[in-house]
Amino acid sequence: MSAIEAVSRPGNPVAFDRVLLAVLSMLLLAHAGLYYVCLRFNLPFAFALAWSTSDLVLGLGLPESIASAVIENFFMLIVGQAYALILTIRFVEIGTWKSPSLLACVVLLVLYHFGGAHALDYCFDQVRFQLNRSAYLAMAREGDGWPDSAIVNWGESGFLDTSIQYYLVMDRTGALARGEIKPEEFGWKSEHMKCGGLQNRLSSDFYSITVWCVGT
Repeated sequence: MSAIEAVSRPGNPVAFDRVLLAVLSMLLLAHAGLYYVCLRFNLPFAFALAWSTSDLVLGLGLPESIASAVIENFFMLIVGQAYALILTIRFVEIGTWKSPSLLACVVLLVLYHFGGAHALDYCFDQVRFQLNRSAYLAMAREGDGWPDSAIVNWGESGFLDTSIQYYLVMDRTGALARGEIKPEEFGWKSEHMKCGGLQNRLSSDFYSITVWCVGT
């Protein structure tokens, strides 16, 4: 029996469900990785996609709050709805309990939407930091704050009146850990922008800082 026959044969659903799980895993990983690269290196793909998505959704005439939520979660709505339809059909056919792969698909979708994408961002930050750790230490030594602190520009992007800035910060004073310095204080902004920030610890001394600013 060929692999295609094994997948399509009704009496053997396990192979098909594994394909569903593999495809979903690759989609989510590719989505997270592509946006990580685009947003940190100011590549036009993310902006073109955001623009086309916004234009499409706003053309539907939805209330502003709903349109904003749809735009922010457009990928998950498309992929989630497609998989919801497929999984519902499969659940009816064979029963949820008979296919661990189907259950894993549901878990992946839920986890990715509720924090999984941010977890992958952190993993990408860790990989990027660990692979270039010696270079970042060398840059820190050349800075004015050595040996207590250093700030490395780690990327930036922007779209219309929104700006996202990324920093790699070395802090041996503990001020970041104690909350004495807020992440948004590292970014730049104009007078009409409101900013927020997020920090993640990469090692005992280094943090990744994300600062986003939106026009008011």
